[in-house]
Amino acid sequence: MRKIIILLGFMAMVVLPLISYAGIQPDTRTTWVGGPVGDQPKRVENMTLSEISEKAMREAGISGGFVKYNTEGGSVIFRAFPEYGKSKCRIVHGSVWEGPNLIETMKPKEVCNRDFKLITPYVPKFGF
Repeated sequence: MRKIIILLGFMAMVVLPLISYAGIQPDTRTTWVGGPVGDQPKRVENMTLSEISEKAMREAGISGGFVKYNTEGGSVIFRAFPEYGKSKCRIVHGSVWEGPNLIETMKPKEVCNRDFKLITPYVPKFGF
């Protein structure tokens, strides 16, 4: 009886979460829908989770806004958002959600916008 309880506990703690996570493995190619919030959603075909996370984090860093991509069925969501500040580089955070559950938090990434121009205040010239 004790062995059966241990086996059931092992299955509940290890095997079942692995089975539910199998649908969003990083090497699984799928269709994603989304983009920067406020823009028209775009359909992106045949991309893995790691590829869509790179794309979303880059878009969030350049646009300076929140980016969200869903799988076509809507079961897996990738969200990326930048830390706000006035510089040409932003730190972007990303996370993977499956329904209401947080599955993975991505390592923050620094994204630099090369077209950024910092507005310098007027500095008078002194005639020395």
